[in-house]
Amino acid sequence: MKNKLIISILCVLCFIISGCANVQMGFNFNKDGTITQQDTFELSSSFRQLDTAYDTDMQSKKNDSIKQGFEIKDTENGFIETKNYKDITEIATLKIFQPNIIGGTNGIQVHKGLLYDYYSLEVFLQGQSDDRPKIDFRETIPSYFSYGMNMNIWDYLEYRKQAEKEAQTMNQLANYAMQSSIDSMKMDFSITVPYGVDFSNADMVTNDNKTLTWNLKPAFLNNKDISIKTKFRIYHEKTIMVIAIIGIILLIGLIVLIVLSVTHWSNKEKRNLFLGISAAILLIIASAGIYIKYTIDNPPMLTKEDIITVEQSKDNNTENTININENDSNINSKNIDTEKQDDTLLKEANDILANKGVAYKVSAVSNIDDAGFLGLAKGKGLVLIVYDKSTNTIATVNFDKTIFALRDNKSPNSNILNPLQFKLRIDNDNQNSKDKEAGIWSGTTHIIPIYALYEVDANNNIVPGALYTGSGENPGHYHSYLYEQQNVNLSNIVLTHADSLYADVNARKISLP
Repeated sequence: MKNKLIISILCVLCFIISGCANVQMGFNFNKDGTITQQDTFELSSSFRQLDTAYDTDMQSKKNDSIKQGFEIKDTENGFIETKNYKDITEIATLKIFQPNIIGGTNGIQVHKGLLYDYYSLEVFLQGQSDDRPKIDFRETIPSYFSYGMNMNIWDYLEYRKQAEKEAQTMNQLANYAMQSSIDSMKMDFSITVPYGVDFSNADMVTNDNKTLTWNLKPAFLNNKDISIKTKFRIYHEKTIMVIAIIGIILLIGLIVLIVLSVTHWSNKEKRNLFLGISAAILLIIASAGIYIKYTIDNPPMLTKEDIITVEQSKDNNTENTININENDSNINSKNIDTEKQDDTLLKEANDILANKGVAYKVSAVSNIDDAGFLGLAKGKGLVLIVYDKSTNTIATVNFDKTIFALRDNKSPNSNILNPLQFKLRIDNDNQNSKDKEAGIWSGTTHIIPIYALYEVDANNNIVPGALYTGSGENPGHYHSYLYEQQNVNLSNIVLTHADSLYADVNARKISLP
């Protein structure tokens, strides 16, 4: 009877939590170059009743938005926040619009023109692992040796068989309820422009090609990377109106001159003067028309010079960040002066990256030695830049705070160090390398999953061990050794240079997510 009651409750929950959440982030690009951000955060009342903590979280989010200058409008199940930006450079300070080396996105690019400004927006959202709680009612089935179990073994086996069957049914219903809530949830990113778009990879296009919508659920719930890309124009209406008026005046003048030339046809001197001026005006009108048509039909080619970048250290949005304990006694601080930042090393590292054509600059860097260096770049999120000096190769690694706490990377109640897992991303990698079957390829970009063993020696130094990899982006088994020397070097630099990079991060007071 108890289990049947639970099953009934789960069936009811499947309906209650449907349509549980509505999270939308939208940017409206106006004709005058201003931008309006409008975000919606809503949770159904039935869902909030299941856990009152959601109301507290919603209020906390609302308070944070007010501090950031948003105007708040309460709705029945949440609130809508609105904020105006005077131009494109202001939203370039938002983390979501900053260039991302992992996703290969340029963030915001703008090319100013006479008739219009040409915009390109590229956003990369990296897939996040699914950390939803897993429900398994089989764990609630008491074992035969549980306290208070009063039945013989044969009765227990029969009871166990029935309990397993009911637990499986409840698991299916619980998973269905969870999936129903996810399927009904709205988590969107939208952009609205005044004149339509030239290109986009939006999931949905509405409002006469002016509103683009992307579904963000795959990134936040299904561990899938998402790239948001669009290109559009904002015309200079005043300039176009002035050009049109000048054109009309010239056209009227042309007609007048032609009439005058006809009426003075017998006067060769005046006729030639009027016709000469008419020809000049006609040439101006024709040239302007050709230029305007060419400009409209052929939008400019955007380059790195068109990227709008804002130093992430100027971003005051430090919410949801933490600082790893700067006094962690486990960190080997030998030969590291955390009170003094070495800008010479930072410049040297950035010069190397610039010569290699890397778009980002590192904001903190490890010691630079014969092996290379490890740097921290700040774009949309944090990215580690790995440079192998011997092969002159650069790779990127998604930031994980475990890399700065390798000595604490242990299972609970254990002194055994867990392997460090990360992914090397190498652009323009050798497709005939010894590790060509490892990971996945995206064009000429090689993404290699790494399973790195290591230990700590008597002097508290990190000592790299065996390096393993596997096929696919997220292999179930790391059964292959890493063979290519550059990949071995890059992986080892992550391990051996993490301490000095962490010290520089602390010295520069960089907040870590």
